[in-house]
Amino acid sequence: MKALRAALLVLGIVCTLVFFTFTMRYAQTPEGEHRSWSLGLVDDPWLKQDRAPGQSPELVIDFLSWSWLVLIVACAAFWAYRRLGCMACSEPAPAPAAK
Repeated sequence: MKALRAALLVLGIVCTLVFFTFTMRYAQTPEGEHRSWSLGLVDDPWLKQDRAPGQSPELVIDFLSWSWLVLIVACAAFWAYRRLGCMACSEPAPAPAAK
C-alpha cells in the first residue's frame, strides 16, 4: 500500500510539472526576431504566445489539448493518494463512555 501511495504521489508531481512546462523559442527572420513561448506539452501546449515583428502579441489558450489530460491524470493521482491515505489511517479512538 505504501509503495502504491508513493508511486501515485510521484505520478501526480511529474504530471503537474509536465502541465506547467515552459518552452521558449526564437527564430531569426528577414523581418526581425520571432519569439514564442508556451506552457504544457512541447508538441501540444495549452497556453502559447507568438510575437512576430510588427505585430501585436497573440495569446492563445487551447482547451482541446493533450496537456489537459496530463492535468486530469495528476488530479486523479493526488486524489487516489489522499484516498489511500485515509484507508491506511488507524481506527479512530473510541468515544468516552456516557455517565
